[in-house]
Amino acid sequence: MHIKSLLFICFFSLSTLLYSQEKTLFFIGDTGKDTIPSEALYLLEFEAKQIRNSTVVFLGDNVYPSGNAKNDMANSAASRILLNQLNLFDEIDGQLYITSGNHDWANGKPRGYSNLKAQEALVKEWRNQHINIQNPLVYYPANGNPGPDIVDVYDNVQLIFLHSQAFLQQSLPREVRKMRADAFGQIDSMLAQAALLKKYVIIAAHHPVLSNGKHAATLQPWRFLIQYTPLQIFGLAGLNQVIKQNLRHPRYKRYAKQLMQTISKYENVVYITGHDHNMQHFIHDLNHYIISGSGSKMERVSFYFHQARMMEDRKLGYIRLSINEEGELRFAAHSVQSRGEFASYLLCNEPVKLKSSTHSQPDSTQSFE
Repeated sequence: MHIKSLLFICFFSLSTLLYSQEKTLFFIGDTGKDTIPSEALYLLEFEAKQIRNSTVVFLGDNVYPSGNAKNDMANSAASRILLNQLNLFDEIDGQLYITSGNHDWANGKPRGYSNLKAQEALVKEWRNQHINIQNPLVYYPANGNPGPDIVDVYDNVQLIFLHSQAFLQQSLPREVRKMRADAFGQIDSMLAQAALLKKYVIIAAHHPVLSNGKHAATLQPWRFLIQYTPLQIFGLAGLNQVIKQNLRHPRYKRYAKQLMQTISKYENVVYITGHDHNMQHFIHDLNHYIISGSGSKMERVSFYFHQARMMEDRKLGYIRLSINEEGELRFAAHSVQSRGEFASYLLCNEPVKLKSSTHSQPDSTQSFE
């Protein structure tokens, strides 16, 4: 191909990205493996900077293995892991949002809430030093509450944030437990309002409720041994916190069940998470459950409990959701190995709506506790 033609095509493609009317959101989870950001983060940085008014969302496990402790210095290893990731996005033309994962909560240990607050404080301090970041708050849900926190990122797109580890965590302040108890009723009300306003809603958290990955394992014998035999001493030492990160754990099952019951009253809701270190997409009850957890780690899809629209476990990467000029919500998966997009298709062509068989009033009585 003639060099001038090639340059024209590149310029035209770049211009299309920059000036497109599409609303673009990138979701990446489990990025906190190394002090040096992963290749997936560098690819995401490059692609996000090509698009005007893009939105980047971190889905938790921002710092392995235990998040950021209260007494961390700014130059500690844990702080450098987080700050080096954030610094990649300090000049994007758009929004940056971060939520937490279980490792940011000290992997469920009693000091988990303290570590969450320490990470939020570190992100707030970073935000205040980078005034070019458009959104005044970056860490959601804010102020250590479990959520839901809702943000209008575009005129017809809302993000609902949840600290999903708060629903698995046992050691929490009383006021946080009270907010957690009311969370599902609030989500219901938010979805009902979005349906009236004809808006797309994306719920961003860390823990999936459908998965064929590692966290779908049963681990039933281990749970019995460490809870009901003399081996419970190992549970007290922390093994029970590892098992609690598994979808079959009773507390995790309760979270998944209540969230899915709430979402099931509507159509076209997107729930996007990390936690399993791969990419998966499930369609259940006319809603979309997406995993984007291969930001810095990869793990094989080990089970086939649920029929999936897409699964990818050999590529570091992330998910892009975009609303085009026709008002369609589209899905795309990007990876380092593919040097960009490797899968793309339509999710839905209309915003959230209440199912015709569902009562119009939200159920505000639903409680987690």
